[in-house]
Amino acid sequence: MNNKGFHLAVSAVSKAKNHNVVAKSAYNSGSKLVDEQSGVVHDYTSKAKDKILNLVDSNGTKYTQVIEKNVMHTALITPTLAGDLAVTREGFWNDIERIETRKNAQLGTEIDVMFPDGITADQRIVLAERYAQTLSDRYNVLVDVAIHRPHSHEKHVGEVEVVELTSRNFHAHILLSSREIVADVEGYALSARKNWLQWSTEERLSKGLNGRGDELKYQRTLWADMANELLPKNKTISEKSYRELGINRLPKMKLGKSLYK
Repeated sequence: MNNKGFHLAVSAVSKAKNHNVVAKSAYNSGSKLVDEQSGVVHDYTSKAKDKILNLVDSNGTKYTQVIEKNVMHTALITPTLAGDLAVTREGFWNDIERIETRKNAQLGTEIDVMFPDGITADQRIVLAERYAQTLSDRYNVLVDVAIHRPHSHEKHVGEVEVVELTSRNFHAHILLSSREIVADVEGYALSARKNWLQWSTEERLSKGLNGRGDELKYQRTLWADMANELLPKNKTISEKSYRELGINRLPKMKLGKSLYK
């Protein structure tokens, strides 16, 4: 079993952290989206285009290299029970920004997952969308999916650029809305209160639902199980920690973008 192929992080998209969910969706999807309340244009379309880098090798020889677009695939996933809904990325996330009026409101939940080694390009789409559909149906929310290639880190040295490519970090950003989405005569409507993923553990347990810890475990296990259905036997992954697997090893520390660069 390959535990190196498992990474799943869950974070809140919140006004308390100065987040804007329109900007978040634009970045993830490589789109140009307008925040209708502020008028700010969030343009990340460059992430959805190939780019040509001017590089220099160790001998000082200049050359060019084409870097394929960072955003490989996007999708908007809605609950099966809601049927076919006419939803746009810009319209929906602006609706969320409008309805979440509290200054510390949570606008959504983002799940950042890494695709394990052994998953093909086509399988990444199948896996990400199947996982998103399961969560959409579970919480009755819209899920905004974006699959990214590994990042490239570039810096200018004189008139040229040098670049470092990470070849194995194919990953997906899975953005869940704070409110339920339901069919409506005008197309769709948002629920009056937040979906149950946003509730306190006390309220969840009182209604027979998972608490925060158990729900996180569910999300992690679901990803591992769905990935393992597509992986060859010698590359299966586990959501369990080294301690749970009986492996005497310390986990790697996350360096963060700035330190890694």
